[in-house]
Amino acid sequence: MYEARHERRGGSFTLVRLAMLSLAVLLIVGGLAIGWLPGPGGFIAIFGVAIFAQELYPVAWLSDRTELLLRDAWSWFLSLALAAKAGLIAACLALTAGALYVGYQIV
Repeated sequence: MYEARHERRGGSFTLVRLAMLSLAVLLIVGGLAIGWLPGPGGFIAIFGVAIFAQELYPVAWLSDRTELLLRDAWSWFLSLALAAKAGLIAACLALTAGALYVGYQIV
């Protein structure tokens, strides 16, 4: 998608591209700022990263590689036996609870 968009615009740095990058940064910063509040605030940052990826090749490449890695991890998880899935989920929950407890104790 990045290549088609880049070719269509001629590869130049235009005002539209600058506006899109500004919007992406605004969404990322805004999403991170309000992500801790209840509601969909954190998801706003994901939209900012998606817009950023449309404008900059390194971000597009990194987004594609991350998607492939997550797909492979999900396929691996689905191939596990039920007991292994339960153990992995329990370990992740225990690690999360431990991290939250440490964070609570620090604050």
